[in-house]
Amino acid sequence: MFDLLIRIWCIFVRKLLALLFILSFSFYISGFTEMVVPAINGDHGVATYISASAYNVPQKEAGTYIDVDPFFSIDTQQSAKIATQVAANFANHSLNDTAVLFKIRSTSVQSVEGPSGGLALSLLAYAELTGKSFRSDYTISSTGTISPDGSVGLVGGVNNKITAAKDVNVNLILIPLGQSDADGIDYSAINDSKVKVIEVKNFSEAVSIVFAQPTTPLPVFNRTSYYDLRDVRGVYPKTEFFKDLAQNQLKISQNAFESILSSSDPSIQQNKRIMQRTLQEAQNAFDKGYYYTSGNSAFLTSIRFDVLSQLLKNVTKDQVLSLVDDQLKIANSIVFKTPSKKEVGLYGGAVVRYYWAVDKLNSVKQNIDSDSLDNLLTDVYSAKYWLVAAQYLNDQIQGGTDLLQESSLQKLASDSIKNVEATNSTDQQFLDHLRTARQMFYDGKYVGSMYDSAFALVTVQSDALAANYSPSDLVKQIDTSPRISLWGQLYYSQADYYLQTANSGNEADIIKSAFLLSLLSKRVDQIDLTIAGSSLQDFEYSSPSLQNDYSIQLALLGGLLLTGIVFFLTFKNAIQIKPQPKVIRKKKK
Repeated sequence: MFDLLIRIWCIFVRKLLALLFILSFSFYISGFTEMVVPAINGDHGVATYISASAYNVPQKEAGTYIDVDPFFSIDTQQSAKIATQVAANFANHSLNDTAVLFKIRSTSVQSVEGPSGGLALSLLAYAELTGKSFRSDYTISSTGTISPDGSVGLVGGVNNKITAAKDVNVNLILIPLGQSDADGIDYSAINDSKVKVIEVKNFSEAVSIVFAQPTTPLPVFNRTSYYDLRDVRGVYPKTEFFKDLAQNQLKISQNAFESILSSSDPSIQQNKRIMQRTLQEAQNAFDKGYYYTSGNSAFLTSIRFDVLSQLLKNVTKDQVLSLVDDQLKIANSIVFKTPSKKEVGLYGGAVVRYYWAVDKLNSVKQNIDSDSLDNLLTDVYSAKYWLVAAQYLNDQIQGGTDLLQESSLQKLASDSIKNVEATNSTDQQFLDHLRTARQMFYDGKYVGSMYDSAFALVTVQSDALAANYSPSDLVKQIDTSPRISLWGQLYYSQADYYLQTANSGNEADIIKSAFLLSLLSKRVDQIDLTIAGSSLQDFEYSSPSLQNDYSIQLALLGGLLLTGIVFFLTFKNAIQIKPQPKVIRKKKK
């Protein structure tokens, strides 16, 4: 692997040297643009200097190049390519005969890694491709990833980066929209006579600020706008089933959070802000009727709290295996009730979470030597709470008349798996769901098998459609017809929440998650209606009992973890490169 990286590096260096020779005879499209871009070195921020220049070159030499001292990573190279393409798209400029050269200099770091300079690179490239200049009344800097659609993504170490930028007299810093909430810090409160911090949603917003005329007023950022949710109490009636559970889970998570506030341990302090932000979002979602969203958010906080608690005890991998054995014993004690047809949602939800838990526990045993303690413990506690969820849902089943004859669903479940297998996807989330769907089928749990087949199938479908539609067009593809089943309404209410908060950063990823959930909600509806018939629409679930000790009682809302739709998409963006547009170049102004 190392030899391969060396060969890739050598090829790139030879190409860069050849380009530098050609550039000595080439025509500048514009001039030379520079920006101070803060970076992280260990646990503190440092100033990195990035410049860009653009040239007319022969088509075979067109592309994006980086000249870096010190070394740079593949992520940085990929980020530069995406940034250049975003800038070219926005500038209506073809890159077919253009070379963009970035120079990155820093005396404080040994290597330049990661995509967090993407926004800065795109602004520098835009300046060179259009001949425009940064506004002259501010010394500007930025941090944030850039996606092919122009959305700006969250990054780490922002507080330290702002400090580093201020130390070199930067007085206007752009950061990703949603960064304040992600970090639990109101960065807008930093604004004073020396520095202004502005959150931007996408490249278009950044351009409107950076290339504005001097003295143009800066936009005012209102953090509370993220919490202005539409009130959906009563809109999704079956989700009322989880109202008391969500409220109880919030109390448990908030009490756990308050218990760590006085801790000075660095690992606690590092996670405290994100946990606080998560609980704030959870409470707001609950107040507006998004009970599934609220519970799922609190669920993630509870898992993180338990993992941190174990890490602080210096738990060993042998002790992790002991935790796994304890959970497998609990799994073996669960006996599923026979539901009525109308209770298929309770039964199906219980079964899939049981099998997700067992699959996750077996995975921990297989990966005990190779995976980190943090990851192993996260999987153990995810499994633990899925088992709690399975037992809870199972306990709510009352049975009665018109009982489910699960053996009659064998062919439907078999056909569902065949449809999934026909996609031949290699996506890991897809494979995880297919594996558990097959296991449930072999064990005669056909409802759960159909549920998990649906999970697997919509994973592939959402990926395919997201690759061909812009985020705004993807929203138009969402089926907005009413959902009838329990999980249909739960998943659709989560999609609704995502669509309303897509402007909080990482818009493309959040909209893709909303689209996936909308597909899933529709498929679960179809499964439940096939089993129970149209009378399912009038079926009301009994109010759940909280008398039993279900530990973290809303663990059932953590089902999104296995699908990869983590409630906060912090620090991650999809990486794709769009084809080059055939447009007209603009001259320097």
